[in-house]
Amino acid sequence: MPDFFDMGEYNFFVWGSIAVFVIVLLADGIFLQMQQRRVKRSIRALIRRKKT
Repeated sequence: MPDFFDMGEYNFFVWGSIAVFVIVLLADGIFLQMQQRRVKRSIRALIRRKKT
């Protein structure tokens, strides 16, 4: 198993790219949640305006 984690001279690049991928994946999830809240808020506001 330690051989799997040891990437030799490419260790920094391999684990660095994996770290960047995970960070971007998490940021994408967070931004999607924020966008979903914004859309729900605007739909609620639109419904309120239509009622009046």
